[in-house]
Amino acid sequence: MQIKKGTPYYLLFLALVILTPFLEFLLHNIGTVNERTDLRINFLTIKRLSFFYIFFIIFFFSFVIYTKNKFHKNFFDLIILVSVSYWLFFQYNNIKKFLNDFSLINNSFSSLKEIDGQISLIIIFLLILTLIIFFNKKKSNFINFFFTFFFIINLIFISYKIIKIENPNLVNSKNKIINEKLDIKNSERKNIYLFILDAMPPIELADKILGTDSTDFVDNLKLKGFHYIPNTTSSYGNTFLTIGSIFNLKPLDLIDENNLSELSNLKYPNLTFPAVLREKNLSNLEFNLRKLNYEMKWIGSHFANCHGYNSRYCIEELESKNILFNYEILSFLKKTPIQPIVHNIFKIFNIEIEEKIIFKSNNAIGNFNNYLIKNNKASRPKFVFIHHLISHWPYLVDEKCNYKKHPGKTNLLGIQNAFECNKKLIEKVIDNIIKLDKEAIIIMQSDHSWELSYEDPQRYGDRKRIFNLIKMNKFCEKYNSPNINSVNAIRLALYCATNTKPILINFDEN
Repeated sequence: MQIKKGTPYYLLFLALVILTPFLEFLLHNIGTVNERTDLRINFLTIKRLSFFYIFFIIFFFSFVIYTKNKFHKNFFDLIILVSVSYWLFFQYNNIKKFLNDFSLINNSFSSLKEIDGQISLIIIFLLILTLIIFFNKKKSNFINFFFTFFFIINLIFISYKIIKIENPNLVNSKNKIINEKLDIKNSERKNIYLFILDAMPPIELADKILGTDSTDFVDNLKLKGFHYIPNTTSSYGNTFLTIGSIFNLKPLDLIDENNLSELSNLKYPNLTFPAVLREKNLSNLEFNLRKLNYEMKWIGSHFANCHGYNSRYCIEELESKNILFNYEILSFLKKTPIQPIVHNIFKIFNIEIEEKIIFKSNNAIGNFNNYLIKNNKASRPKFVFIHHLISHWPYLVDEKCNYKKHPGKTNLLGIQNAFECNKKLIEKVIDNIIKLDKEAIIIMQSDHSWELSYEDPQRYGDRKRIFNLIKMNKFCEKYNSPNINSVNAIRLALYCATNTKPILINFDEN
């Protein structure tokens, strides 16, 4: 392999090496298509990672050029040394995993797990030190050519895998989406608020398992015109299909009706959440809201942010403009020792990274409540979609909604605190909405049940059992029924908000 001696070629090679872990990060998060994915790849993700990539390039380019001029080292050697060192830093988690697997195999090394991060960091520094010594003494360019070949092949392989991935955030439906226009002729328009409380368990199940008592909570809301509907199920057991079906106003269309709703069997895969909210993916709900002259707003979180999918839906007052201190960068650095080092430094100053980035982002109800108080008005007609993640792991609240971390996906105390916190947030935001907008239609539902349903469905309930709380108007009081699941609730909301007799889906026939 012949490498040209010109500086631009060396720097181009280094830029490609720096790009590689960014592509690996995208590959991981694009490739996993369920609610357990760390984040969704969207425009905002690319924008934030691009700024970080430019920061890395400036730093490493400056370091290489300074070192070459200061110590008069071979440019080719420096590029390879920096590239390999950079690559090693991104093997931090892999080394930790190897140490953990080794400790499981050999019980005499079980204590390794407690200091795996420190050992991994030491191994990386020792390897880099060995490389520095080697490059100071080596006489042949063979090792440079070897690593050059390795990095280029690795980059090509990762790029190819990204291109071949099928993901609803990237894949366009092969079929043209045909929207269903609801038969609504009435000129009445009331505001609609749709709250999705991600992973919020149904009250009757939570009270039984956690030993909590939600009687007063339900009774108080009943006095305010709300109906809690027990034993409700969603059409699906995950976020991206359930919310997708809500925006579709019906279960997602399948290619083969006899098969399950897997991504490959969806007629319109880009109508799954959050891809459904891209401007080009016009869902039935958005189509009808436009026809009815509704303004739509969306309050999301780190999981799915309106700026990454459709900035027209954003409420600017609620958006974070931080370029370097955000969830994408936090997730990206998890593979390196940088994240734990920064985390420990911050802890010295009593600063929690997760509190600053994830906790406040997860609390969409709290963010919306603050917005209502600040603006003190409700314009009409408006449809507001609030995706709230306090109930979803990681559990980061105490029962009074203050920051408190509870490790583990099935941490009962963390789940109970999130449950109690959610009830407080629900009561508070309801009071503020009613104060400003008495005629509003309000739906509060979970998209699926808690993580415990994965552990033992017989004891902890099916994944599809959901929390379901709705407030309609007097026109629609007679239409409240146990059949008001996630899809029918949003259909009912559209009809009730326009004083039109509802046409719901009979799920017994589906």
